Amino acid sequence: MTLCRWKVRNDFGVSLWWTTGEPRTGMERLQERSLDAADAEIRRWQEAAEACCDALAEADADLTAAQPEPSRLFWRRRRARRRWTAELARYEERVRAARVTYEPYAEKVADRCRAYEQDELEVFLKRRSELVARFEKWCEARRTDSRLAGKRRWRIVTTDNVRRVAVGGKSDAYAVAARDIMLTPEAHAAIAKETGADPARWWTWLCDTVENRRALEAALRTVRTAITETSRALADAGHPNAVFRPGDTTLEPTVTGWTVTFNWAGMKQPSVPGPPAATKEVYGRYVGAPFGHLPSDALLTVNGKLAKQRTAYPGNDYLRHRRRWYETGPDEYTRWELDAKLTCHDLSEYRTRYEIPVPQLLPSKTYVPYIEGVAAVMSAGFRGLTRRRSP
Repeated sequence: MTLCRWKVRNDFGVSLWWTTGEPRTGMERLQERSLDAADAEIRRWQEAAEACCDALAEADADLTAAQPEPSRLFWRRRRARRRWTAELARYEERVRAARVTYEPYAEKVADRCRAYEQDELEVFLKRRSELVARFEKWCEARRTDSRLAGKRRWRIVTTDNVRRVAVGGKSDAYAVAARDIMLTPEAHAAIAKETGADPARWWTWLCDTVENRRALEAALRTVRTAITETSRALADAGHPNAVFRPGDTTLEPTVTGWTVTFNWAGMKQPSVPGPPAATKEVYGRYVGAPFGHLPSDALLTVNGKLAKQRTAYPGNDYLRHRRRWYETGPDEYTRWELDAKLTCHDLSEYRTRYEIPVPQLLPSKTYVPYIEGVAAVMSAGFRGLTRRRSP
């Protein structure tokens, strides 16, 4: 059953718990609660609230009817003032009596609400602790994989013309990972001991990560090369069809350049495996570009940089609507648009709790063709500026 608490608009602080609807006009709604109670108990609460409301309404009506009429005679005004003072005292006594009669029922509802809120809080805290434990377990498994891969303890040994990865070297696992290389029994034992998982799974993850990293670096070089070559060609041609872009105000910086449009028709974004779905109740989930969004249109300036408009004063409530141009170099721009990270934010503290690069989350058969396709579309967009004849 849903109960609503209403405040009677007078100077006596009377509030009523009502089951449905608004009890009377001239009341202010304070809160709403859902309680589990027997029908007979709810009926008693409702009858007590109705009786209190009727008593207050009757007292208000009698007080309104007893208001003195204006008069020019002094003795009539004095007599009317005495009657009004007595009537006001009787009104206050009637309101207090109605409040005292209703207070036991209001206390019962308030006690039930406090107990219900305490139960809700206990359930929430228990649920939150379970979700935090699941999230931490998920994060720790990936931290363990990354820590083991980053340790400089691996080397390649060759026995009987077969290359294997063994422990005892000075290279990290990323430098020796390859799908055509096997693990020695000692390496199997070390991986199983530190990760607590199947060594074959860890080795497959490591090879996928290495291939994804190489594909990402190749995509970054491809887009950077397209930006620099296009900028150089446009400069040699005398910056044809460059468009002047003013700022929001005369005090904001201006840019001059060309709008770069990317054609994402037919491009499908793979789904990134994130934390357990239930942990969204505790941790917000945000995946950076290009998996949260495909790169939007850019503005290539005449000085070879990329410009985008962002909020000029994010901490100022009066000026946060203003936007200004921010310029970045090709390296920073391509890294921002292509090097995606899965970021989990703690909703209660508004801080980054865990961050992991997307190349460590996807298999190479999914990530490599996708990042190559994104780089091809972006390169075509930048190189298309040299063939454009009109702004």
